[in-house]
Amino acid sequence: MLLAQIGLFPNLWHQHLVSKVPDVLVDAIIVPVLTALLLIGYLNV
Repeated sequence: MLLAQIGLFPNLWHQHLVSKVPDVLVDAIIVPVLTALLLIGYLNV
């Protein structure tokens, strides 16, 4: 899952830069944050 997030973040960032869609930047920020929270929660269990 972590490898998928590492690949997804640059992809979303590239889409934001190329297409100039402001919604993609929000997704590029939210996806890694949610993954980090899930990983922290999983490690605490």
